[in-house]
Amino acid sequence: MIIVPTDYETLTLTTCYPFEYIGDASDRFIVYTKLVSKPDLERQLFLKESPIVVRAIGLF
Repeated sequence: MIIVPTDYETLTLTTCYPFEYIGDASDRFIVYTKLVSKPDLERQLFLKESPIVVRAIGLF
């Protein structure tokens, strides 16, 4: 699949695979997503005004 323009909102995540590999991994792990609903206005305002902390977690 190639990343192309769409009529809907999408998010594509691409990373090297295997995840624990050190160096130039020959494979890629790709996740394609499509927005299925939008948050309501009250939640959008809350998120805009609130600090958000993002933390990396180990998957394996």
